Amino acid sequence: MEFRFTVDRWLFPNKLYYFSIRAVNREDNTKYSPWVSIPVTTNLTEQPEYLDVVNDIQLGFFFTDSDVNAKTEDYKIYIKSKSSLNYTYLSRNKYTIFRQGSVVFVRLVKLQPNTYYDISVYKGDSQTPVYTGKNMRTRDDCHEVEIMWRGIYGYTYEIAIKNPLDDDYTVLSDANLEEYTVSDGRILPYYTEEDTKTYETNFEYCYARITSIPVKTEKGTVENVPLKSNMKYYIKVRAVRTDPVNPTIVSYSKYVGPVVARTEFNQDDYDEEDQGKRKEVSLLDKINEFEELLYWRIDIGNGESNKLLIKGERMVNVIENSGPYPFVLDISDISQELDTDIIYIPDNVIKALDKENKSLVIKTTGAQYTIRPQTINTKNTDVVDLEKRSGVNGILYKLVISQSVKSARVVPQDTEPASLINSVSVDAVGIGITCLRLEDEIKNKIYNDSSGLLKEKLDWFLESTIPSDQLGKIAEELVRDIELELSRYLKNRIEGGGGLHSVVIAAKTVEDFEKPIMVRLFITTDVSGLKLPYVCYDGDKDWRKLTYNVAFLEDSIAFNAVKTGEYAVFVLKAALKDVPENHPLSGDINTLMSKYDLRDVFGSLEAFYPDDPVQVKEIILIYEKVLGRDVLNSGLSVNQKANKYGLGSLLGIGGVTRNVNRQEVAFVIMTVYCDKTGIKADSLQPRRYIYIGDEKNIDDIYFRHVLMALDLGVMSLNRNGYFEPKKTVTRGELAETLVGILKLTGDL
Repeated sequence: MEFRFTVDRWLFPNKLYYFSIRAVNREDNTKYSPWVSIPVTTNLTEQPEYLDVVNDIQLGFFFTDSDVNAKTEDYKIYIKSKSSLNYTYLSRNKYTIFRQGSVVFVRLVKLQPNTYYDISVYKGDSQTPVYTGKNMRTRDDCHEVEIMWRGIYGYTYEIAIKNPLDDDYTVLSDANLEEYTVSDGRILPYYTEEDTKTYETNFEYCYARITSIPVKTEKGTVENVPLKSNMKYYIKVRAVRTDPVNPTIVSYSKYVGPVVARTEFNQDDYDEEDQGKRKEVSLLDKINEFEELLYWRIDIGNGESNKLLIKGERMVNVIENSGPYPFVLDISDISQELDTDIIYIPDNVIKALDKENKSLVIKTTGAQYTIRPQTINTKNTDVVDLEKRSGVNGILYKLVISQSVKSARVVPQDTEPASLINSVSVDAVGIGITCLRLEDEIKNKIYNDSSGLLKEKLDWFLESTIPSDQLGKIAEELVRDIELELSRYLKNRIEGGGGLHSVVIAAKTVEDFEKPIMVRLFITTDVSGLKLPYVCYDGDKDWRKLTYNVAFLEDSIAFNAVKTGEYAVFVLKAALKDVPENHPLSGDINTLMSKYDLRDVFGSLEAFYPDDPVQVKEIILIYEKVLGRDVLNSGLSVNQKANKYGLGSLLGIGGVTRNVNRQEVAFVIMTVYCDKTGIKADSLQPRRYIYIGDEKNIDDIYFRHVLMALDLGVMSLNRNGYFEPKKTVTRGELAETLVGILKLTGDL
């Protein structure tokens, strides 16, 4: 028999307790066994998580509603600032709302700073508000900052803050924070709320508004003063637990952070600063903009390639906190006039994509590449061997994207490039230090108090006489100098040179993607005709056409690539010499030909022969082209394909070379319609009564399809009201009918 007893009160973190137990006779409690004791050490105090800066202006509040049937969408929120006369209805994208039991948490976003608001919440069509809030003030973004984190109910938290000029952090007291009454009646120096991720857990989200900071005056006293405007602050948070038995014993978690917050510019404050302070702030403002970038540039001005080193820690933080959508890294603005991008990606970024199940989109000139979770296999044998190699302490993935106008290989027959020819390679690069150590070296190169690039530029700036209206411009130039000098340092540190040894120990080529990378190539030519994506993977000699999992967008084509190599879009140059512009069906014929590669159906397409009858084998092959099944079934005969697609009724006397008739065309196009829309053929019903003069001549198996083709308007009766089911169909007529049905399904 097994018993379990849980102790969840009065225990203190990181402390040794002794628990004892003995058995007692139920009938005679004077009889009992000896005590059995065991020592138990409790866990450390848990850190807060997901610390972040609240950059926009928000207000959070809660209200209670005992109506158990009420839904969040039943509530309507109205808001009025002190400068407004009337309340304004808030659209759903201006707030979040979450209900937990009878408590409803609301968070308003995109408000005006330092503004008093009145808020009313109504439910359904009721004229009486379920909640009214008066004089709710948003933060003064020039002198206050707001942070948030995920904490544990019942914990208290300590916030520490410093600006770049401070030697150490200052721990804030409750007097430095806005005071709130939270949903359970607690009065705290931060506001707490719940959402779907914390529902029915012990977690809660905490929002702290920092209104002041303690400063020691010349007299030795400490005063709480507002935060400085246009100033960057580093903020970190840790959990605090007091022993419930002995209040003198306090336990702290490790700090999480820091995060970087910046107060907004304030003209009045700025005018009070002396010239030296203005210079310092100007330079710090520009260096902050530089720090916001997710990469460091390498070897700027080399004239051959655009090189980047992704900021590992920063990129991981963005991936973890950017929501459910892919994160886009746009480098197109810095890769102008250079045909090669070289991007070094720390392995913790790749692992973060896998862990968070997110994608990273790299957008460069003329192309986009989406690295999916597990695209790069960090457990690849070559990578693992590289990690184990003597001297290797970190892994960078070197992604090289080259673009050219012409292909080094012979282009596919009858085509010409419609996009830049993109070449992609990936190497796993083993380095002699950890990626974190490399980032620390870079930060030290910039921020070292005695020899850093920032200190050097700031000293020069402070000693120079510069007009006030030129401070911003000069600060921007100084930061550009810092970026240029840092890029030279990185070139020498990674590739060697300048008296520095390269950190690179060895490299391994990665050719296969565990999951396909998605490639989006933008069309660079306005030549009309069929445009298709082609790939020539590393190890292949020739280009291969892709028709499976291809998305045709307005100005580009997206597709999956399973290996490194060359990717491009080619346009089919073949012109339909026998389909002049004044041909009655030229529009539909050209539309169909620009959407699908029908060379496997009708030959080279130097001539289309629009008045030739359509054969059975041709309509079966067109069917699979339109539905994208040709690649998966390339090894089957036409007869086998017909049976597999449910088109076996087309086979029979005459075989696959006989001409198809109108009722068979109706059958095929309605089969396409059902496949595209997901509607079962047996459930098709016309919306109106249709009289067909020669209805008796239509085969029973095709009758429903004929009715629906007429009802949808993609086929018609002749002037006498006859359908003529046994009449042959020309290639031009088939194009007209197919284009009509594909427009209805949204494919054209």
